[in-house]
Amino acid sequence: MGAAKHFTQKFEACAVTLTREMPVKRPGQILGESDTRMWRMLFANVKAAYQRLSDPYRDHSIALERCVAVMAYQMRLELQGIFERKDPLPQK
Repeated sequence: MGAAKHFTQKFEACAVTLTREMPVKRPGQILGESDTRMWRMLFANVKAAYQRLSDPYRDHSIALERCVAVMAYQMRLELQGIFERKDPLPQK
């Protein structure tokens, strides 16, 4: 299901693409839907997009993913340095 209840994601993708290029009534005629249903679908997609943008944890999760990626890269470099070292590590 797409953002609107009664349409599939592919149908909504097609409808939104057409709606960007022409008035809402014309894609409704092409797709066999009323312009009222097209407007409701469009508003549901806009509302879903705003909710994704306003997610308070979105920025934190992106920052955490970047931090983990940097740490993994640094660990890989350290391990690569240990394995490439000619002399064995000193024993305690």
